[in-house]
Amino acid sequence: MKKFYLIICVLVSCIASLYGQPGSGWDWASASGTAASSPGIGALDIATDADGNVYTVGRYNAAISVGSFSLSAPTGTDIFIAKYNASGVIQWLKRHTPPTGYNELSKVITIDADGNIYIGGTDDTPSLSGVAFLAKYDNDGNMLWNKYFSLYEVGGINIGPDGNLIIMESNQTTKNILKINKTDGSTIWTVQNTNAGSNAGTVYKDFVDQNGNIYYTCFTSSATTVSIAGESITTTGLASFIASIDNSGQKRWVQTINNIQVQLGYTIDETGKSYIIFTGGSGGTFQGVSTASLANRYFELDNTGTVTKYAPVSPYIVSKVMFRVKGNSVYGFYMDQAGNAHGVTYGDYIYNLPATSTFALGIIVKYNLPNGQVTWANSFEINGSSYNSGSFNALETSANGKIIVAGAYGTSVKFGSTLLSASGSLYATDFYLAQFNGNNVAAPAITNWTGTASDGDWNNAANWDNGIPDGSKKTVIPAGLTSYPTTIPTNAAGGKLEIATGATMQLPLNFSAPAGIVNNGIIEINESTTGFFMGTFANTVKPTGTGKLVFKNNKTSIYLTQPLDQSIEINSTGTITSYGGTINGDLILTNGIYSGSITVNGNVTGGSASSYVAGTLSRKVTTTGSYTFPVGTADRYAPASLQLNNITGPQTISATFSKTINGSAPNTTAGGQTVTSLLNAGIWTITPDVALTSGSYTVTLEGHDYTNGVADAANYVVVKRPNSSGAWAFYGDNGTSTQSDGIVTATAGNITGFSDFAIGIAGGEVPVILPVNLTKFTAKAQNNNVLLTWETASELNNKGFIIYKAGGLEGGSLEGFVKIGEVSAAAMQANDYSPLLYAFTDYSPLNGNNYYKLVQVDNDGKETELGIRTVTFHLQPSTLRLFPNPATDYFSIAGNTSPVSKVILTDLLGRPVLTVANPAEKITLPDLPKGIYVLNIGYLDGTSSKHKLQID
Repeated sequence: MKKFYLIICVLVSCIASLYGQPGSGWDWASASGTAASSPGIGALDIATDADGNVYTVGRYNAAISVGSFSLSAPTGTDIFIAKYNASGVIQWLKRHTPPTGYNELSKVITIDADGNIYIGGTDDTPSLSGVAFLAKYDNDGNMLWNKYFSLYEVGGINIGPDGNLIIMESNQTTKNILKINKTDGSTIWTVQNTNAGSNAGTVYKDFVDQNGNIYYTCFTSSATTVSIAGESITTTGLASFIASIDNSGQKRWVQTINNIQVQLGYTIDETGKSYIIFTGGSGGTFQGVSTASLANRYFELDNTGTVTKYAPVSPYIVSKVMFRVKGNSVYGFYMDQAGNAHGVTYGDYIYNLPATSTFALGIIVKYNLPNGQVTWANSFEINGSSYNSGSFNALETSANGKIIVAGAYGTSVKFGSTLLSASGSLYATDFYLAQFNGNNVAAPAITNWTGTASDGDWNNAANWDNGIPDGSKKTVIPAGLTSYPTTIPTNAAGGKLEIATGATMQLPLNFSAPAGIVNNGIIEINESTTGFFMGTFANTVKPTGTGKLVFKNNKTSIYLTQPLDQSIEINSTGTITSYGGTINGDLILTNGIYSGSITVNGNVTGGSASSYVAGTLSRKVTTTGSYTFPVGTADRYAPASLQLNNITGPQTISATFSKTINGSAPNTTAGGQTVTSLLNAGIWTITPDVALTSGSYTVTLEGHDYTNGVADAANYVVVKRPNSSGAWAFYGDNGTSTQSDGIVTATAGNITGFSDFAIGIAGGEVPVILPVNLTKFTAKAQNNNVLLTWETASELNNKGFIIYKAGGLEGGSLEGFVKIGEVSAAAMQANDYSPLLYAFTDYSPLNGNNYYKLVQVDNDGKETELGIRTVTFHLQPSTLRLFPNPATDYFSIAGNTSPVSKVILTDLLGRPVLTVANPAEKITLPDLPKGIYVLNIGYLDGTSSKHKLQID
């Protein structure tokens, strides 16, 4: 009898490895201790019951012993089934023994609520020549029945809500879905899918939802007519199908995905949501989403078959067996065969693999399904030959929250401190089965910079709280320190680098952090030699996070080959050369010229004669907003700004400047003045990505270093031409121009097209069109309210209006104005010159004089007063009075001709601050700010009146 190795949380001495990553939280592990030649001994699937017992099915082709149980060598390859208790102690070991069976293979096992065990697979006994089988065992390992089917293999077994079985039986051209009576193995119903099947060895673990609906996939590689759940579909070549039937075998829906294959990458959760990974084929579209090669290959579908999410790659790890979805968690697993030295990262867990083909790492990752974040990651080591180090075949979760893994290894496998080894011939394998507790998985290794040594030395352990970064730890640079790394060696191993908000560090471009750089603070780039920043650091690691990169000198050129999810600040002593790119953050211009083109999807801040973009600046825009373009040439600053007013069409607008004036001189007029020359500051070209279809904008140009200016700034106007060979003309509405310290600004509004712009010089003053041409403003009493109305003949850059009110007794002084409302600007229609009408109602006028001030607000926030109107109110009977008035703690009402039923005190915005029904003689005031209030009095006879009450 061969020796059994079962070790539960026992430390076994082993050879230390530089890459030792056997994981943590392991409860127990089991193997036979003897390896057999290929195909060898291996565990292929797992099931668990409500008590935490573990069941496994696998293959063996030599004698096998586990604990006190043994199986003799089979004829060919056969199937073993084993049961372990929750503590990892084997309870029984059985051979699957139909009457004449051998050369059998099972990759699926499940258990029902009564503890009955079901396995399925293929029986290649010579007399059967490869047919699918399904077998039932009781909980003691006694076979109750064994059934054969017409196709090649059973690749999936699930238990339906009624306790009966749903199985998938398939070959490469046919797939059958069968409902099987759990008692005697008879077939209740069959759904045939013809001319479409699955590759041999395809395993489906989860395909029945909580309501008993069934989901499955199959594919065809040729032009044919297939039948999927009774639906006939004609294909022109490679096509995959995803189908759902109910628990009676009736079709719910069928989805066709042309020119692509869904084979191993399919599972569902308990609600029937599908998770799909497409493989093979050049792709096309699926529900309107591209599936072309290297495009979207990961999809999620709801239980009606409708796409709800897609991405280029799966957010969860997956190998030859699909990840598992359990509740709000996803469990991904795979075996990483080394071969070449590399690292992999899951969340903050970092694994490094050596350049040897005899070593592999089994990796398990738990994700939080709602947000996709890694909850934990665990691992175990597998060693074998270069031909066969082992395999990681199955993962299951138990009712008690444990995770069980199964597979095969060559010479040894290590789970935490438990080392299992096997002896056998070359290229042999033994099975393994192991369990761990996810709650006991160690947190990822992290080392934090403390700067305690105050020397900035990366390689000084005194500056770290968990040792110098060695590539296996997350490296954190926190905020709030007085000392940060200044000396970073070329061989620094950051592993995963995280720079906190408020932290700043200088980072060389060759810094190695293969697990990623998360920059929420500031990375300074201040290279001493010339080079390129192409959006990544060493190992093509692209920084993520919300931070910024600050370029400190002109040694580094910028060439962003992919969008950068960071902000960039230019704070350099010289000109920084750029070869283009896009940043999704902000561009901050502090010092130094950025020479080249750039697209900015965030904000652009700063900008001055010492820091601007000498090239094309493109900015992402919205329908309304202000956008500055600090552009120029290598030796001339020439910013332009736009105020967009309800535009549609453009998503991005680009601006560039040239100091060379080409084309013909202008010959046009503006406001009755001739324009025959241009300010020789230069020409601006402003271009949208999509033509403007509605709305308008205001443009302001700023000219520097000109030599032909005039004395009166009112002579400057914005002119525009369609292209370099077109004629200059005056468009839109002229705004205010200025001239100071050698800088000219000119503004024009109500412009509806983009092209070349310049500052024209008129022969005299060009009238300025005010933002709003107010033609009427009235205020009049209407019942117990005041109605304000006004009209405008034209508007430029108008955001809207603010209404202010002040009170004052007749013949008395005016009191302070209070804002009581706003009215947005009305939309102006093209070629419609009708006046724009506005109205506002004050529902709480004061007794006495009411003063109303109308103020217009530009899109840039500038306010212009348009006038004051007065309305006088006599709201109460002549005998009624309030006393004391001003009041402090209380007030009373006297002289009323009808009894008072209710009083409501409001502020000037009409908001109630006090309500009293059937008030007493003295009405107590709450704690209120000093000011003017309106008292609304209701009388028993149904009348009402309003009065001013001042509170001191």
